[in-house]
Amino acid sequence: GKNWDGPYQDAVPTIRQFFQKEGFSTHMTSEWDSPSRHAELVATTQSLVVRIPWAVDANGLSLVDLDGIEIQSQAHP
Repeated sequence: GKNWDGPYQDAVPTIRQFFQKEGFSTHMTSEWDSPSRHAELVATTQSLVVRIPWAVDANGLSLVDLDGIEIQSQAHP
C-alpha cells in the first residue's frame, strides 16, 4: 500500500489548496479506483475535471507527474 501521510507534507496539499481556492472540489483517488491506474488528485467544477497523477518517493514525499495531468471538459447537467 501507499503511505498516504507523505503527500500531505509537500506538493499535493499545495496543489489541492490551489484548486480549492479556485472553486474546484477535490478528492484523492487510489490507483485501484482511477482510470489511469495511478493514485490521483482529482479536481472538479461543473465544466472541468483535472486529474493529477502522483506517487510517493522513498522519503515518503509525493512526486507529481506533470506530463500525466489530464484535463477533461464535463457536460453541464
